[in-house]
Amino acid sequence: MPPADYVRIDISEYLAPGISRDIVDKIFGRSSRPRKSARAPGVGLSTVYGIVKQTGGFIYVDSEAGKGTAFHIFLPRHHAEPEVAPEAHATNGAPKETRQKQNRGPI
Repeated sequence: MPPADYVRIDISEYLAPGISRDIVDKIFGRSSRPRKSARAPGVGLSTVYGIVKQTGGFIYVDSEAGKGTAFHIFLPRHHAEPEVAPEAHATNGAPKETRQKQNRGPI
């Protein structure tokens, strides 16, 4: 992960059974078996992975069978640009500059 300013989101479930080491590297890929229910594994994590990567972020998993799972998501921090105040308008809707010229009288 390159050095940058990130927002970190941690999601953990330590009461769950965890993920065994032999499949932890495969959890972000789409499941090759048909989806039998809304709780089928693999489909949601590949979607999360895609969204995180599209934003320029990173996702890591710490898991051990019998000890639970933690996901660590790093998203690039958004630095908002300062807002530019809109140009003031005369009461008739004309830009302020035009209003000032109209009030000067004949030249």
